This record gives sequence, structure tokens and C-alpha cells, in this order.
Amino acid sequence: GAEIAGNSNNSFFSPFGSLQFALDKGLSVNLNFKPHAENFTVQNFLSENLYMRNGLVDNVMSEVKFDLGGSLNYDYEKLFGLSFWGNYSSTNNYHYFEDSVQKGFFDLKTISGVKSLSAGINLLVHPNLLGYFNGEFKFQDVKDGNSRYIPYTPTYSAKLIYGIDLTSNIGVNFKYTFAHNTYADILNTISLSSYHNISAGVSYNLVENLSLTADFQNILNRSNFAFRGYKEKPFDILFGAEYRW
Repeated sequence: GAEIAGNSNNSFFSPFGSLQFALDKGLSVNLNFKPHAENFTVQNFLSENLYMRNGLVDNVMSEVKFDLGGSLNYDYEKLFGLSFWGNYSSTNNYHYFEDSVQKGFFDLKTISGVKSLSAGINLLVHPNLLGYFNGEFKFQDVKDGNSRYIPYTPTYSAKLIYGIDLTSNIGVNFKYTFAHNTYADILNTISLSSYHNISAGVSYNLVENLSLTADFQNILNRSNFAFRGYKEKPFDILFGAEYRW
């Protein structure tokens, strides 16, 4: 197929295609070539960075000129799914955040010629008597034309989630988030410490659709920084009630 996109300042056109091969029962290979354009608005920017300073730019259209990816996937019955994937892309008008003018106030900036090489492993264990598990391990090398890392794109990251129903009324879950090798400026002179965050949750169903919850956040009580100058809260416990209808 082909993609056509544009706004008042830019236009984009590119063909795309995908292939899927079934190697064996539950085993398949996917290949994708999908250059595309992405339009980002203020709502997108704020979801990425709440500390963004309002400026003259209210939208950015990024052009992913080259985007080649592939994955090897294995699904075993309804027990688990495993995926090894990789991707290489080249992007113009890539947006990022940096507080280079005033510390703590992040300006939206764009840069062209950004090359991204990424790979990862995804594992999904479907709910069973031993619980459920969802894990992602990711490597990404996102650099500009001068081989400098784009700010706030960690080279190594992981997210692990495990949960289990202990009884028909009580459920628990654990989450671990990790990020390493993150820079806070485009010159790569400021680096953030490794990010480690373990949290846990407990839920108790009182009656149908109504449950009590307890969340234990930042159990390691680490000084984690998602953005320079903004330390996430220390160990905390939150209690609540949840009703679904």
C-alpha cells in the first residue's frame, strides 16, 4: 500500500508493505517496511512530559523516512507467547525535550536525521493457576547525525508485571520498571542515574463489582528521576476502593 499525509507546512508519501511466514505450528516470522508520518499535538507532548513549557509550537509532524522491522513469534497453545523483535528507522523532525534555557522548564525541540536501532524480547504468560506474567526487555540506540543520544531515550529498559489470584476474593500483583543509560541533554554531558522501581498491589473483592485496594509504591525507596530535577515520590502506601459497572 501507500501512505499519504500532510498538514499546512508538510506533505508525506511513501509505499509500505508487510510479510508473514508460518514456519511451524505456533511459530511465525513477520517483516514490515512502513515509512510513515506521525502528527503530535500538545496533548501528546503533555502525556510525555507534564513539565513542558508552553511555547509557540503546538504540533509537530515527524517523518519516518525509513522504517524496517521484523519479529520471530512463538505461541504455545493458550499458555504463553514469546516474541523476539528488531527495528531500524530514520526520522526527520524528531521531537524531544530539554531544559537548556531554564532548569526545570522543558522546551520542545525537533531535530532531523535521527537514526534508531532497537531490539527486544516480549513474553506474555496467559492467566492460569500460577498467575499471569507480562514482560518486556528493550534495547534502543537513538542518536542524531552527530552520534549523540537523544535526551530521555534510555538505551536499556524493562517492564515486568506479575499477578495472581490467591483466592476468589484476594489478588496481588507486582511490577518492576528499569531504565539505564539516559541522558538529559543533547550534548550528552548530563546523565541520569539508573531507574529502578518496584511496586505491589493487593485487592480484595467485598461484593460483586466492589473491591478494596492497597498499593505499595517505590518499595525500594530509591531516588528515581524520570526527568532531571524531578524526583519521584519515595516509598508510599495508597488505600482505595474501586467500583466497576
